[in-house]
Amino acid sequence: ACAHKLKMGLRMGCEQQMQSKWSSETDIAYLAGLFDGEGSINILSVVQKNGQRRGHYLEVEIANTKLSVLSSLQEVWGGYLRVHKKSIETHRDVGHLRWTRTDAIVLLKAIQPYLRIKADECRVALEFVSGYVGKQGGPVSADELARREQFHDKLIGLRHFPVRVEAPAPLLLSKIRFTLNEDER
Repeated sequence: ACAHKLKMGLRMGCEQQMQSKWSSETDIAYLAGLFDGEGSINILSVVQKNGQRRGHYLEVEIANTKLSVLSSLQEVWGGYLRVHKKSIETHRDVGHLRWTRTDAIVLLKAIQPYLRIKADECRVALEFVSGYVGKQGGPVSADELARREQFHDKLIGLRHFPVRVEAPAPLLLSKIRFTLNEDER
């Protein structure tokens, strides 16, 4: 995948490919909209067999029944595509395209300016990885583990406490009835 080649410093041909598929400003804005509706951002815990948390990592995912869209995204942005076969005859198969590590960071940085619904989650996720301390998969200090846990909790808090939006009061039918002329009733 091109995002993987870019992170490895193998830029030859990648920039052209990125410009031709899913990389124009319009395409990235569309991807952000798709992500706002169908995506998720998670900071997951790595738990040892004894139940102790060893660390955390970032995972980003889009789920959709349009497998061709997910495959096209994967060609450019990398990730791992897993398909869940339908369990009920009237349902469709669902694809889950997941990114971790650098691929997740590259994707979030690209779509961040266009996100609306998941903008705060994206900001928290990028803050989490910007202060990442410790070897990938290796042991981390108690302070670093506590820092990561705070980001994990902050991200969950954003999802479980929705922002209140003041909606206009519903228009009552009785008010409409009184505005009609006498001969229209």
